[in-house]
Amino acid sequence: MTAIFVFQLALGWITIRDVFVVGGVPQWTFPYWFLLSVSSYLVGSVIEELLHRGFLLTNLAEGFQVGPVDARGAVVIGIVLTSGVFALAHATAPNATAISTASIALAGVFLGFGYVLTGELELPIGVHIAWNFFEGNLYGFPISGSTTTSILAIDQHGPDIVTGGAFGPEAGLLGVAAILLGILVTVAWARYHRRSSGIHPAVRNRNALRR
Repeated sequence: MTAIFVFQLALGWITIRDVFVVGGVPQWTFPYWFLLSVSSYLVGSVIEELLHRGFLLTNLAEGFQVGPVDARGAVVIGIVLTSGVFALAHATAPNATAISTASIALAGVFLGFGYVLTGELELPIGVHIAWNFFEGNLYGFPISGSTTTSILAIDQHGPDIVTGGAFGPEAGLLGVAAILLGILVTVAWARYHRRSSGIHPAVRNRNALRR
């Protein structure tokens, strides 16, 4: 997200209009509203990951291991389906577009990889929280089409197809590129720490999922 911000700033696509902004107007109550906003997005991120990755993906990866479908195939199906559900959950957000919906689905794959390659929810939860914080609370980009209390208030001037416009970076090519990079980094991280970029045994093994 920092790279997206710096890139647009360098090209003159971002103007920093103000700092410490609550609802577009600086207020002395900023610390209160800032903490409230950060807390709400933190809780929302945790709930979304528990639902989409912790519950849906886990159960789909287990449930589809029937007949000719092996563990790997079941996990792939689970990632695809949960990414679709994740995208649809954001499809009705303000200023949503076809690109934003497809990008959110790709983000679901990114977060799904974080889970299936580590066997734990810590990585997708951490990534989700950090993404929302840097995107909205720090740099002032819209989060799924909505503005929030932010340290920086910005005006964007670049092409929406690149920047994401009123929906946020996910609806632009820069956001898509960041998500793809995140997938590659996640795979590389898993390979480095586990010496493997395959599905974690805790996700691959149906018996492990039942415990």
